[in-house]
Amino acid sequence: MKSAVLVSSLCADPAHTILTELFGVEEAALVSAQQQEFPWRVETKYFTADLRVHIVPDLASASPELLAAVDGVVLFINSSQEVCVSFFVLCALLKQGAQRMVFLTKRLIHVCSHVQADLTPQLRTWARALSEFEPAVQLLADHAGGSPALIEWCLDNQFEHVRLVAEEGDEGDEDIIGVPRLREALHSHTWPNLVRRSAAARKPVTAAAIDAAPAPAP
Repeated sequence: MKSAVLVSSLCADPAHTILTELFGVEEAALVSAQQQEFPWRVETKYFTADLRVHIVPDLASASPELLAAVDGVVLFINSSQEVCVSFFVLCALLKQGAQRMVFLTKRLIHVCSHVQADLTPQLRTWARALSEFEPAVQLLADHAGGSPALIEWCLDNQFEHVRLVAEEGDEGDEDIIGVPRLREALHSHTWPNLVRRSAAARKPVTAAAIDAAPAPAP
């Protein structure tokens, strides 16, 4: 049964504070180990679901058995980081006829370092591996705003791009961002192992309802 959430980071930004807020775990525990697993209960007005959250440092640490059990994925990136571009991207550019780039001056390195993150081999590898198992919820949590090319990549690969921080000009924007959006996406999914709440459990108990209740028999 697909009842697992897989979390990994493709950037240098620590996500401990975000994970603490999202899953309700101790930050100290997250710092102590790169790879770990813990239970997480999703509770909504209509259902509950007991899940397992798996934090892995990279794709190689996720076994095929784990990937087969995953129905939710959260990948952390920072699309503004220069480290998002690897040597392989530069090689790809050279193969496309950009021989003039062979003289890698400081200016060239600066320009190439801002190639969009959708070209990173790491991100493409994750998408290729996940496509075999088709998780229902795939979230790309970005410490930056994300470029149009990255947004297009997300649409093409069934990922939702979630900005973790507000940007200038966001005032009045009704879109939910950050941890609230991550939580909303995971809570909105119909998990295979969910347990529906009864109508009585969903109905709030009000003071008026208490006053209207019949008195117990003597």
